[in-house]
Amino acid sequence: MSTSVAVVHDALHQLLEERVWRTLEALVTLDAELARRHFRLFAEVLDAHMAVEEQLVIPAWRPLAPTEGPGRVDHLEGDHVVLVRLVTEIAGFLPEQADLRTTLQRLPSLYRLLGVLEHHTVREVTVYPALEEQLPEDVRTSLTAALSALVERLMDR
Repeated sequence: MSTSVAVVHDALHQLLEERVWRTLEALVTLDAELARRHFRLFAEVLDAHMAVEEQLVIPAWRPLAPTEGPGRVDHLEGDHVVLVRLVTEIAGFLPEQADLRTTLQRLPSLYRLLGVLEHHTVREVTVYPALEEQLPEDVRTSLTAALSALVERLMDR
């Protein structure tokens, strides 16, 4: 695994997105159990990732963040609120076995989740490389380790 915070972060976001796609694939084949398993892993790792960001990344980024444009702290925090809301909504209907029509009616929530996740990833493209240059070595090492552990949890399960 890379020692670059930005590289590991990008890999994590790619794997999170992949896990949502696997959830969608399972749903359209009406395999509710597989969909729940993929989504549960996605939600657990996303929650842990947001906790790392809220504990380490955002406090370190706050003094460096622009007041306008990409990378604003309020945008990052707002994305987290929307992501939590969508995960809660989706987790609320996934336990139910559903027919095809009901499943198709639920897909837009997952597509919204993908859109917010993609938008959040784009916002963070400026954050992680800039922050990496400013972090003390020990903080950078612990952040990379925390993100790498989350990547490992998502790898081909």
